[in-house]
Amino acid sequence: MEEPREAQTVRSRRPWETIADGTARALDDAVKAGFFDNLPGSGRPLDLSDEDNPFIPDDMRLAYRILRNAGYSLPWIEARKDIDAQIAALERRVAAHAAMLRSSAARLQRIPAYLRASRTQLLREHHEQFLVDHARRVDDLNRRIDDFNLSVPVISLQLRRVNRQASQSLIESAIPDDLRRES
Repeated sequence: MEEPREAQTVRSRRPWETIADGTARALDDAVKAGFFDNLPGSGRPLDLSDEDNPFIPDDMRLAYRILRNAGYSLPWIEARKDIDAQIAALERRVAAHAAMLRSSAARLQRIPAYLRASRTQLLREHHEQFLVDHARRVDDLNRRIDDFNLSVPVISLQLRRVNRQASQSLIESAIPDDLRRES
């Protein structure tokens, strides 16, 4: 007598096999048998931006959709974009200041000697003012980074603070040698 069809497809569970192992084995068998071939959406990432996103609470879906359609995103994502823009602007200011110092030092070599000392002093004062302003900007940025780090939902999304001492030593290394010496 032949076994019923259902009994043939159901395998007996081995006593040492956990439920997870049995499930993994059953899924592997199904993949080998081709049960998952040609499924709709195969090979494409899941679209979690609309109603299917399990991470958006049901009562907030409409609000998130309205914000997304208006071009906004979550507040902490907007804050991250602002912080990234501020970091880039800070780096551009440092690069521009270093370029200005190099070009000014080259011009100082071409001006008459009687003007050189006063112009060098003005350039040093400008540089000192830049360092004070840069330190203030870094401190403001670090406060924004701290606020951002408190608002992100996952610790892995937190940002590192900008190291003011390392940043200022990088600026100091860009100063030409003839501006370092006191007149």
